Amino acid sequence: MRVTNLLIIVFLCSVGFSQKPLLKVSKNPVIVGEPFEISIMLELTKSVTLSSKLDSLPFRLKNDKGIFELAPDKFEIITFEEDKKSANKWGATLKAIVWDSGTFVFPSLALKTLSKTLITDSLFIESKLEKKIKGVDLYEIRESFTDVNAAEKKANEEKEKSKKWIYLIIVLSVFLVFVIIFIFVRKVKNKNKEPSSKELTIAERAILAIDELEKLELWRKDRHKDHFVELSFILRSYYSSIYQLNLLEKTTSETQLLLQQVGLSAKHLKQIEFVLKHADLVKFAGSVLQENYVLALDEKSRECIRLTIKQ
Repeated sequence: MRVTNLLIIVFLCSVGFSQKPLLKVSKNPVIVGEPFEISIMLELTKSVTLSSKLDSLPFRLKNDKGIFELAPDKFEIITFEEDKKSANKWGATLKAIVWDSGTFVFPSLALKTLSKTLITDSLFIESKLEKKIKGVDLYEIRESFTDVNAAEKKANEEKEKSKKWIYLIIVLSVFLVFVIIFIFVRKVKNKNKEPSSKELTIAERAILAIDELEKLELWRKDRHKDHFVELSFILRSYYSSIYQLNLLEKTTSETQLLLQQVGLSAKHLKQIEFVLKHADLVKFAGSVLQENYVLALDEKSRECIRLTIKQ
């Protein structure tokens, strides 16, 4: 009877022990900043769930006095994956990283099965820096990452500043080019706008004045007198400039005598007399001439000027 009871107790203990979840770390000690694995195994179960979140597990670190206290930093859990299911075993593997050196306690995990909750043992994990290489100082990996990030951020800022300066230089260059083009075009336009009279002779200016007078068509507005007063003025001004005479206040006869003295030909004098006398008829006698006759007299005036150029 006692043997039977003993066997029952041993069997129950073995079953209870076999159902206790096991935690196992892939290596110990681990290197700061290097991933390591923690495996979880539970026998004689089909459905298991974790009762707490891995990202909120409290981790303890042994301080200088040898006392385990809550660590300011936690393990970084990278992945958590269940192993392939089997009929009599459940397992999972999590991959983690620790960012500080020292002795840590990975806390117990609560696993819920269909019938009860099972608690794993905790793990003592020692975290060390990489072995010292001669001539190379040891440093914390996290600090290194911080320095790299800061350097990268600074480099990006410098790059952005350089881009801004390049854009500014491009904008200023384009603006300068437009200013140069504008000044050049304006200079060309101003040069083209210079009075053409500087290049025209006195005879050409006189003929141009007759052309402009004709365009006004004053005779169509019953302003015959105004047309011939202006025509007479153009002719007298032209000959006054050419021969250094004052013909503006002279009569037609006086004009003829003065022009005869400067050596104009008889044909030329006759042409001038013809135009000026018809102009006098309109100015003083109020005669009204037909349009074709007015245009003919304008052409006669131009011919008088051209005869002077040929002499």
